[in-house]
Amino acid sequence: MRAKSESFLNSPKILLVFSDVNASSQLLAILERLRFYNANFKILLIGDQTLQIAQDMSKTNIEFQLLAPKDKYSSFTLFWAVWVEIVRNRPKVIYASGQFASAVGISCGFFAGIKLRAFTRHHSDYHHRYNMKFGVFVDKLTNMLANQIIAVSGIVQEILINHESVPQKKVTLIPNGIDLLKFTSVRSQRSGYRLPSRYSSHSFNVGIVSRMTNWKGIEYAAKVEADEKVSNVV
Repeated sequence: MRAKSESFLNSPKILLVFSDVNASSQLLAILERLRFYNANFKILLIGDQTLQIAQDMSKTNIEFQLLAPKDKYSSFTLFWAVWVEIVRNRPKVIYASGQFASAVGISCGFFAGIKLRAFTRHHSDYHHRYNMKFGVFVDKLTNMLANQIIAVSGIVQEILINHESVPQKKVTLIPNGIDLLKFTSVRSQRSGYRLPSRYSSHSFNVGIVSRMTNWKGIEYAAKVEADEKVSNVV
């Protein structure tokens, strides 16, 4: 295994910029894998010490620099902090995740002449749907200044290519992963679950994994006949 690690000793410098994340086991696993292979990377995390991801990285001894917003001019100060980091250390690659980190990191990387500028696009048509013109502008600008974009789902990929006119060769689809091991003990856990007494023995539960946004149609997740009744939708 050491031979694999040594192959990364002379790897190019990578600057990772993250924002809009509280906890992410997936991100933590990726960072631990990069460290295992001795990848030459530095992390800038936009947020504060209360973030779960910051605490998790500290516990696992993953080094990172925290960029904590302090006032109403934070956008400028954070932009400047990222710019100084790029100019000082001249990374060969800049990767960003999170709307704010992507806008700041990719634009700084472009103007600093970083050749490989990549970010992960997590949101789909939120800004379009709510007619958030500035958000749409920032999305399109970030798309233009990046040369690689990772889409987390087919829907995001479609938005990028068909709605925001991003060249198809620029977009790579890597669906968000799910740790299936966490679902292996569901059956044993279910045996200890009991319905509240106010529900009859004929009721059933419907579990939904979704963000609480109004276009998700959560209220239509379970359709029943008029004479039937869904007692509990979680």
